Amino acid sequence: MSKGKYIRTDEQKSRLKEHFKNIRQFRSYSPRTIEEKTKISEGTKKGMAGKSWNSGLTKLDERVRRYSSKLIGRKFSDEHKRKLREKRVHQKFPTKETGPERKVREELDRLKISYESQKPLLGITIADFYISDRNIALYVDGDYWHNLPNYRIRDARINASLKEAGYKVYRVWEKDINEDVQKSLSFLH
Repeated sequence: MSKGKYIRTDEQKSRLKEHFKNIRQFRSYSPRTIEEKTKISEGTKKGMAGKSWNSGLTKLDERVRRYSSKLIGRKFSDEHKRKLREKRVHQKFPTKETGPERKVREELDRLKISYESQKPLLGITIADFYISDRNIALYVDGDYWHNLPNYRIRDARINASLKEAGYKVYRVWEKDINEDVQKSLSFLH
């Protein structure tokens, strides 16, 4: 079979013919009344409220694969990438606090230091904790991910940008927090 050609069987042709015949009949109906339109609209609002098109689907579902395949290999301009990054920083993600973050939060509460958790800064990063009265961006770095070369480069770039903007940046390692959280946050005393 040559590429781009698809030869249909007689059975497929008859099913398609029947399908399009039904569509033509469907299109030839009289316009809906306002009451019918309202009823349909209300039903749609009830059924689709808060649901996305891919709600409940897995990556293996055909509709998801078709949509995802359109994005593979797509090139974005630098301006578009900047806009995407900026919007992503301001999205509200349901975050589950990690064990080290919980320990830091409890220590900040114990020290009676006011802070904001998961605070977007400069449109480029989200600080784990932001202490506004001292202008401190505090990051709790996991031992595995933040030791990888690309993360170390990214973290250094973020640190430089924040310091240039006047923030004090502190990164605390997971292992240090697990050993002694008070000692790892001694710079706050």
